Amino acid sequence: DIGINQDLPIGKSLFLGLKGMIYYKDTQFKKAINNLTKAIEINDFPTHLVNLYSMRTKMYIDLNQYDKAKNDCNSAIEINPSNASAYYNLAIIYKIEEKYTKSILKFEKAVDYILKGSELPNKFWYGDDNKTNNLSEIYIELGGLWQLDNDLEEMCIQYKKACDLGDCEMFNANCK
Repeated sequence: DIGINQDLPIGKSLFLGLKGMIYYKDTQFKKAINNLTKAIEINDFPTHLVNLYSMRTKMYIDLNQYDKAKNDCNSAIEINPSNASAYYNLAIIYKIEEKYTKSILKFEKAVDYILKGSELPNKFWYGDDNKTNNLSEIYIELGGLWQLDNDLEEMCIQYKKACDLGDCEMFNANCK
């Protein structure tokens, strides 16, 4: 017993979401997605629903199911238009699909919402919950995308932002 009241929809949804995360960590992806899908179907709490979509998005990305991942991101954005995680996830998808301009726009939107106080990209998936590290990571992603676009000036601007937050490796390697 983990102390979750499964008689209430939010309790059952939370339990299924946790089960999904455990299955995911155990690389049982079909069971993970099934549990998260059930959790989404019965959930009536918007903040939790956005988190469930973010978790399932990550699973779809890992399974190369990008259209489903984008649908989940868009569902999360419909619920919370300033959700940095959804924009971050879309940026990752577009980067994988080599749609670099779209990826840049989504990373920039994630940064904008993080700076405005949005919840940080879901750290269960992306490392620690330190805002500085999150922004640094995104600035490095943006620098790499600008490098692919052969805009070295913008690349260095982004790497400098990461360096200003304490991560100077890419700036020192590419911009000095």
